[in-house]
Amino acid sequence: FADAVSLEFIEYVNGLYDVFELELLDPPRVARSPAGPDKKVIIAGGIVLGIALGSALALLAQYWQIATTEKKHFEILDPETGTFNRAYLMLRLDEEVSRARRNSESFALALLALDYPPAAEAWTEQHKADMLRRVIAFVGAQLRDEDILCRYEATKFALLFPSLSVGKARDLLTGVEDRFGAEAPGLAGEDYEELTISAGIAYFTNQDSVDEIINQAEQALETASGSEEIRIALFNGGREVLAAGA
Repeated sequence: FADAVSLEFIEYVNGLYDVFELELLDPPRVARSPAGPDKKVIIAGGIVLGIALGSALALLAQYWQIATTEKKHFEILDPETGTFNRAYLMLRLDEEVSRARRNSESFALALLALDYPPAAEAWTEQHKADMLRRVIAFVGAQLRDEDILCRYEATKFALLFPSLSVGKARDLLTGVEDRFGAEAPGLAGEDYEELTISAGIAYFTNQDSVDEIINQAEQALETASGSEEIRIALFNGGREVLAAGA
């Protein structure tokens, strides 16, 4: 076919009025083997395309994870009572320990337990929650502005008293316990008369860690809760537990 086209073209040019001389430079040949692919180019192109596709998929996956992952917030309030929660207590204790060590000061930590009477087994959960909120509101009203009230467990609360000696913390809680009862504002009623409050108080020294001072307060609270006479107990320097009046 190529030969036929070239001959026709030569004949056509020879019939023109101008002078042209044409000749075949390379005779047409039938290829004996097809041209093979360039492996280097294919490999390099595959690598570049793979990197681009992988990067795009990684970005898409990260965007999807961010869009679908629920953001976690550091909650500091207990939803049932409206007081601070235990996580916030631990954060503030770390800060207070650091501040007290830096300034060579002390602070007191109290654990307060609300004890329900035997008749509470017949109470509804809503009634218990309502009584708990009222009692905590009463206790919170007796504290200083800088004091921190946190829910420690279901019916246990932690009281952090910055820059307050253990004696003054004892006096403050003793006053709260004395005023607690039917005559307290907002706590009138037969159910409230049967509620009891017990507390254990520990104080910080430079040798104490956060866990140690919490353990000391728990030991003092255990002593107060297990006694019919002692309602508020003090942990005395890791050696013994004393009644509030000692």
